[in-house]
Parts: sequence; C-alpha cells; structure tokens
Amino acid sequence: YIMRGIICLSTLLLVVAAFPSNLTVRRTRQAYPNKAWPNALLPIGYRSNYPEAWKASVRAGMKTWEARTCIRFRDNDVTSKDRIEVYDGGQCSSALGREGGKQTYSLGSSCQGVSSAAHELGHAIGIHHMQVRPDRDQYVTVNKNNIKPGAYDLNFAIATDTSTMGLPYDYASIMHYGPFHFSQEGAPGMVPRDTRFRNNMGGLYPSFYDALRVNKMYNCDAKCASSRTTCINNGVPDVNNCAQCFCPMGYGGRDCSGNPAGSIVLSATASEQRYETTIAASAAGAIEYQIKHLVITAPAGKKVQLKVPYFWVGFDVFCTWGGIEFYTNTDTRMGAPRVCKMEWLESSYTSEGARMYIRLFNRADSQATYQFTYK
Repeated sequence: YIMRGIICLSTLLLVVAAFPSNLTVRRTRQAYPNKAWPNALLPIGYRSNYPEAWKASVRAGMKTWEARTCIRFRDNDVTSKDRIEVYDGGQCSSALGREGGKQTYSLGSSCQGVSSAAHELGHAIGIHHMQVRPDRDQYVTVNKNNIKPGAYDLNFAIATDTSTMGLPYDYASIMHYGPFHFSQEGAPGMVPRDTRFRNNMGGLYPSFYDALRVNKMYNCDAKCASSRTTCINNGVPDVNNCAQCFCPMGYGGRDCSGNPAGSIVLSATASEQRYETTIAASAAGAIEYQIKHLVITAPAGKKVQLKVPYFWVGFDVFCTWGGIEFYTNTDTRMGAPRVCKMEWLESSYTSEGARMYIRLFNRADSQATYQFTYK
C-alpha cells in the first residue's frame, strides 16, 4: 500500500508542520514495516527540470533524519532500480515507504522549507500520520462536520492495522496535522484533549519520538546494543555515535546533563526579573529556522514562573514563520505547544521542576521580538 499525499507544509511520524491554507486533499493508505528500505538507505535523485534552488529544501530535510536516525540518503542517485525521484508536482507528496522501482516525491513551490521536506521524507521512510493511529481518539477529537468534503476518509480515518511501535501519541510529531488542516468555515477539524495544544499541533523538525519510531522500524538501536553509555533526562544512546546520547528537547551534552549548545541561561529568584531578546530577520524564502534556546533555573525545590508581556513574530495560523515553544515539564520527550500569537498565550507558565526550557524560532523576513518576565 502507498500513500500519495498532497502536503503543502511550511513547518510540520506517526510529524507536523504548518500547511498553507490552500492545502489540497491527499490520499492515504496503511504503512507496514515491509515498506522499509534495505540497509536503511534511500537512493534519491531529481528530474532534470527540478529547480536547482529547491534541492536545498530536500537536502535540509534529509539532514534532519540523518542527524536523528541511522537512515541515510544517497543523493543524486538516478540509476538505482528502487529509488525516489524528486519533481515539481505543484504540491507536496510522497509514496509511503518503499514501493519498488522508481517512486515519486513532489516538493513544489509552496512546499519549500525544511519542515515540509522532512515531513514528506518521513512518509518516504515509511511513516504514517500521527492522527490515524488506532488510539488517536484518546488524544484528539476529530470533528468530521468541520472537515472539507472528501478529506476525512483520505486523511483522518483511523488505520486500525498501523502499529504504534509501543511509543506514545505525540502531538508535536512532524507527522501530525494541526487543528485547522482541511478545516472549513474557520472551525477546527481536530481538537486535542490536551488543551495546551489547542491552537497548534505538529513540529518544526522530527521530534524525539519520531526519531525513536524510525530507529525501531529500521532496527537502528541494534548499533548500540552493547553500548555502556549512560544517559540521563530520558536521553538514549545516539545511533550515530553510541559513545554519546541523543537528547530530548532542551537538554544537551554527552549524557544529556547539560543545556543545548549556545543556550541563554537565566537564574530565577523570588523577585521578578525581565528579559528581552530578538531574532534577526531571515532572508526571504529562508529554508531553515533561526533558533534561540532559553533555559531558566530556580533554586532546588522551587519552580520557575514565566510570563510573556509581549512578543511579535510573522504570523500565520500554523506558526510557519516564527514563535515560541514552552517546555514546562521535566520530561521533554514529548514536544511542547507552539505559540505565535499573543492571544494564544497562557496568563503564565509554571515549570514542573526547578528548570524551564523555552525555544524561540524565526525564519520570516522580519525581526522577531520577545519579552519575558520570570521569577
């Protein structure tokens, strides 16, 4: 079975990105482990008329999966019998897993960007959408009447024989739709039971659980079966270097005991403090996000309270261009809600423990501005 999807993502495994409002219906089928590519190697080439400039998006998407999994892409391969052919089909689409022979992967003009490319490559690897999992009704309510005619059966119908691979439902998967994908009359077609995600679901890049899912599917974990590497904060041995750990969002270092590289670290006290920052405008049509990592710590036994008096980013309903992610839980394996509009903010955010991680992102051609108070 294959899935040929029309996924015009700008940001978004069983993963999400932000889709343009003119997203076209796509056809979905089931994903099976026997759709995996031998040796976790995906040959990929381009039609002769595929714009050279657009290849950067595809390659950026490849890097996101190669950095997190044992998947490898053999770029510019136009001779392998079984291979992926990239072309401009005027949409975003991919077969689901390995078909055998030459199969297509479309990344048109409206799909340019790392998230769209990574989402479609997730399908090519063999990953279905998150919202078709058999257990999805425990996590989201699908409002069929709010979905465009013809879109439900093709995009939201539960795939009863799709394996969850023993991993939890992930609202921040790059393979998850947002509330308004395929919606009509301005009403959400899908509502999360976890209200923190009420305005946005999906992710900018493959999530921690997306990576674990692919690594299970392709048995990448076997590479580190004899590893003695100890990871903390829910990290796991990195299948690309078993001597170090692959860390959940907001943690870094060899064993995940530290912060992400380049983090801004603030210390909270009993008195309210203020912090302001900006992310510069990106070049028009930027593929990648500029990221700032913010870590706020409190004394042992205390919690961090954060408020956002003001922020401004280029806005669309899918948070395609910029925003904030608030990781208030100590366990950050599950992604955080994405906010790109003042009206979506909570009155305050309180950490579960003595640490809070905030990710700021921007790829718009305008400066993003952020103001925080914390204690």
